[in-house]
Amino acid sequence: PWQTSKSAFPEVWLLKRPAVVGRLFYHLTCVLLAKTHPLESEFSPNLREMQQRHAYDTCGIIAHVKDRL
Repeated sequence: PWQTSKSAFPEVWLLKRPAVVGRLFYHLTCVLLAKTHPLESEFSPNLREMQQRHAYDTCGIIAHVKDRL
């Protein structure tokens, strides 16, 4: 991911719509899995960092997709 000076989110380059949708599903699934981890609290530092990183990447994809699906 690339960062531009105009945006707080990384600029993610995905060329095809299926790649965009697949990547969004991936990041959102990772957030949900971190929230429902069976052995660790959702408030543990590791899982919180994972949730934030994937949410950040999700926002980066959404912010830079031209056709907005």
